[in-house]
Amino acid sequence: MRYCTANGRAPYCDGKPPTAADRARQQLYTRLGGDPARL
Repeated sequence: MRYCTANGRAPYCDGKPPTAADRARQQLYTRLGGDPARL
């Protein structure tokens, strides 16, 4: 959760689109109360 809060919409360092694992973390972030506007 700390990573999503700190980095939000920053591009991934490898320059690739989000993977299935990245999307799962984003869903978890919002389920835990994170702001979806930060993703």
